[in-house]
Amino acid sequence: MQSLKLLVGSKAQEIIRRNGGLFSDQVRLVLGASGGPKWLILRGLDDYIFGDWLLKSRTPKDLLGTSIGSMRMTAACTDDPKETFNDLLRVYCEMKYYKEQTYHDWTASAYDFFKEIFTDSRRKAIANGKDRRLNIIATRCRGLAGHPTSLFLNIVGLTKAYAQNLVDRKHLSKTFDRVIYSIEESGLPLDHLQEFNMLQGRIVSDNVVDILMASGSIPGVWESVVDIPHGPKGTMRDGGITDYHFDNKWVLGEDEVVLYPHFYQHIVPGWFDKKLKRRRMSGSNWDNVVMLAPSDELVASLPGGKITDRTDFTAYSNDQRLKVWNHVIDAGYRMADEFQNLVENSECLIDRMELPT
Repeated sequence: MQSLKLLVGSKAQEIIRRNGGLFSDQVRLVLGASGGPKWLILRGLDDYIFGDWLLKSRTPKDLLGTSIGSMRMTAACTDDPKETFNDLLRVYCEMKYYKEQTYHDWTASAYDFFKEIFTDSRRKAIANGKDRRLNIIATRCRGLAGHPTSLFLNIVGLTKAYAQNLVDRKHLSKTFDRVIYSIEESGLPLDHLQEFNMLQGRIVSDNVVDILMASGSIPGVWESVVDIPHGPKGTMRDGGITDYHFDNKWVLGEDEVVLYPHFYQHIVPGWFDKKLKRRRMSGSNWDNVVMLAPSDELVASLPGGKITDRTDFTAYSNDQRLKVWNHVIDAGYRMADEFQNLVENSECLIDRMELPT
């Protein structure tokens, strides 16, 4: 059984064939998507990519994430990525769900979560990074969706935005702005800003936790974060609202690609598009992308025939959930082993490349 699906855009395929393989120097940008516990299937890939393969590269990388993807990319930008990923996994899996908990409790726990993983020394290393340049997206909410304290008004505003998005995604710009926090002025190779205004913020060691909280702040799960220092004023929430899986066109050099370890074989533009198959990314936005995703066969072999997700917190007891999650994590390491074998055997990698559909 093949565990890894290798989906490669047309330009990226040309680059790989021309150079006789996929090499770490070709990677210009690495993406980390929103998706909660879905990231666990990627645990092995993160370990190999950031803890081994990219360490050999001579070229700097931009890393871009939203929500859980921002946590993964932040871990990758520390001086000890393997150990940081171990801490991220440990603390993430230790989270427990109890019916009596409120979203205030979840928020307090999340702050503790981030402070435990991203220590002072790690935050300083992140903010001073040169070879791995961290970029995190949060969403600035306006109107009722941006009320700083009322969850009810937030839900009213978000419901209105959801209805507008059904008509056209561009209507979301009436309520939301994309905020990109970077360790230096954003040099992300974006071709255009799509439907949203783009605002800039700076990542420094003292605001890393607030930015991570904002990028992962799902309404009703975590409280919003207001007026993060070194960035625009306002109410910040989950970066996945604007950029769930990054439906963007990237402007890259002649031999540069976007590396995308992803838990699905498709890309959903925004949080409100999850149920809208017609919105899935297609066409030229795939051109430079090298996506590493679990194969259909691997997913079918997992408990319940699916990857981990947020429903696991209520579907299982805490002990049962950990057993399921560990099974999925182990399966993800088979993906990492396959990827390592492919980059070390270029002919096999070229034979395995598939165009996204």
